[in-house]
Amino acid sequence: MLKINGNSPSQTSQPNIAEYRKAVDVGELLLWTYQDQAADAVLRKQGVGIRPAGYRSNMVSIERNGMLGAKIDCAGSARFGSVDIHPDAEAVHYAVTTMTHLQIGLVIDYAKTGMVPDWYEDEEPRPVPVLRGNGKPKMEYFDPDRRSKPAYCLIEYEPEISDVRFARRVYVQWWDALALLVEKLQDLESHEVTGPAFPREPWLDGERKRGSSPAK
Repeated sequence: MLKINGNSPSQTSQPNIAEYRKAVDVGELLLWTYQDQAADAVLRKQGVGIRPAGYRSNMVSIERNGMLGAKIDCAGSARFGSVDIHPDAEAVHYAVTTMTHLQIGLVIDYAKTGMVPDWYEDEEPRPVPVLRGNGKPKMEYFDPDRRSKPAYCLIEYEPEISDVRFARRVYVQWWDALALLVEKLQDLESHEVTGPAFPREPWLDGERKRGSSPAK
């Protein structure tokens, strides 16, 4: 988690912006904004709640949280009233609320938990035999009536290919939202935003080593 030490930039002399802007990855900046600064609590003080649900695979819930986060009256420079919050955290939160409902939900949910969306690392779908009640593989036969001459063993994939594909689509949308925030946050007072510091599709390196994978 990113910790900001020392006085707030607004409390020190600022002869040159480049002298005090600190390079920080967008992921760490979001942790600071929503964990240390609790920027979402600012809205609760004004009667509008952003209630991240923690880590969930339910995209509907994440998007619903994002819709709550978008209900903001951002008029004037004092967007959230008089609150004890770093101006950069305020700017980050405002930038988040300008994105789509789904992006808002993804960014805030994962920033609040400090987790990266699960993309099934080291869990590529692999074929496993379908087992009967007695624990033996379930077979198909050339002559089903006589159950002689087994043709092949039935298989399924663990984890399910569809589950892996869905999780990785979520990860990419989350990464794209972070990359968009980097573009939006180039004029902060105290931070120079970089990143994201991790690959957009980290599973591709493993696929290149193993060959093609069913979960692309």
